[in-house]
Amino acid sequence: MRRIIAVTGMVLFSNSVALADGVEPIACPDSIQVAPQDLDNKIEGWHYFSDGNAKYTLVGLQVYSGKNDMVPFEAGRGTESYSQWLLSDNGKEKYYVVCRYSQTSVLLRRLLDSEIKSCKSFYEPDSKNPAAPQIFRKITCE
Repeated sequence: MRRIIAVTGMVLFSNSVALADGVEPIACPDSIQVAPQDLDNKIEGWHYFSDGNAKYTLVGLQVYSGKNDMVPFEAGRGTESYSQWLLSDNGKEKYYVVCRYSQTSVLLRRLLDSEIKSCKSFYEPDSKNPAAPQIFRKITCE
């Protein structure tokens, strides 16, 4: 069975994934550089250009199983400030951390060690915009 665990939002404090003892930690790069985009077909009467100053900054993480087919996987536990996913079948299934960036469809993916049996994401209110969704703070896995 393929599962997807979505964690989105702006990263404020930590972009690393803390892992069980002896397992290499995973940290998403804070930002990435992306090659300028191009149009396949020019549009008559329009001139296109790319924003050379675009910032591709980390905005969230996903954890999912399988390389291609992804099926939503609901958090097993959680509150307003955290969500927890239980990965008891890790080893039989392969789980990946995916880093998401602003203004691009480019993603980075890395395999979670088979010893990882749960991941927990933490959120906090956006102090600048209380009506906005909670902001992703960090994720820990063990």
